[in-house]
Amino acid sequence: MEDPTVAEKKYIFSKNMDMVAHVLPIIAGAVVAPFMWMYVDKNSMPLWGYLFIVVFCDVGHVWGTIFRCYLDTAENKRRWALYNLTPVAVFVTTFVLHYWVSVGLCWMVIGYIAIFHFIRQQWGFLCLYRARAGESTDYNIDRMAHLSGALCPILLWHSDRDRTFDWFMREDPFLVSVPAGSYPFIVACYACIFVAYYARAYACGKIALSPMKYLVMSFCWLTWLIGILLPHKLIAVFFLNMFHAAPSYMIVFFTARNKWSIHEPPTDAERLIKYLVKPGNWWVYLLFFVVIAVIEESLWEAFVWRDYFPNSFTFEVNHLGKSFFTSLLSLPQTTHYVLDAFIWKLSQNPGLGDYYGLTYTVPVKDL
Repeated sequence: MEDPTVAEKKYIFSKNMDMVAHVLPIIAGAVVAPFMWMYVDKNSMPLWGYLFIVVFCDVGHVWGTIFRCYLDTAENKRRWALYNLTPVAVFVTTFVLHYWVSVGLCWMVIGYIAIFHFIRQQWGFLCLYRARAGESTDYNIDRMAHLSGALCPILLWHSDRDRTFDWFMREDPFLVSVPAGSYPFIVACYACIFVAYYARAYACGKIALSPMKYLVMSFCWLTWLIGILLPHKLIAVFFLNMFHAAPSYMIVFFTARNKWSIHEPPTDAERLIKYLVKPGNWWVYLLFFVVIAVIEESLWEAFVWRDYFPNSFTFEVNHLGKSFFTSLLSLPQTTHYVLDAFIWKLSQNPGLGDYYGLTYTVPVKDL
């Protein structure tokens, strides 16, 4: 029988919660995808799907950044310039692109940054599982495997002359097109890397040493494959967003809970965080973000999108107004993309390893 202490080191927080964050989204997708395929048009995004997948998953999880950067007053003071000037810079950049350059180019830039962010987040979790298992080898092999699982479907997408850059459900041209003739070569590389990576891991007995790393790696491959290449909008968005949002909700919840179980909250802002992440309060925690996300998305619908309620609760705004509201309402998302690259790195955030519950016996790269 495996030592429980050793077994627990295979997970970031606990077996049950890691499974909820990484496995449950895939199981849920496998269960509902056949019904979506049969009963939902492949090019449509029904309101119920938009509310759950986009508002709750995508819009809601980005607000978790406030727990790390803004409601944590000591942390905000520690990196004041980064946390408070980044939104200003992002707002100005978005406004300039949207108003003076091109609406399409603005969304294209945000879209490619979002893709980079999705890839980086997955790699961060893989590094955490490497650290949990005490791995000090195969760093570059793991990184190449993960990048291949994400980039090959993206390259195939960019080589399809019948597709557009529809990351935000817009129909924009690709920033760079990949020659259509490269399709078979990309598929061959994709298949060979996948087989070689897992065959090597199995032959060397590595999967048993770090099962969650290899499980999450396989899910990364699966979600990019479905999310990018499956010709069904609702299913594609479900797999990409659920697999991205659930781990994000989890890591914010548990690092905040661990931190404020060690330290005494100094202000009402930190006391609010501590209340929301108390054991058993997970539904209050999620509700907090759902309410914020619904308010934000209602403003998007009223001032910019006008997709679901075009004749009610909408306002006519000119190009200047749309540029302003687009820059303002996208700020939580775009700021999240930037700051997420800094706030989870162990080398830049004193004490974060304690909130992860990591004990270091080997150097941890890229965390």
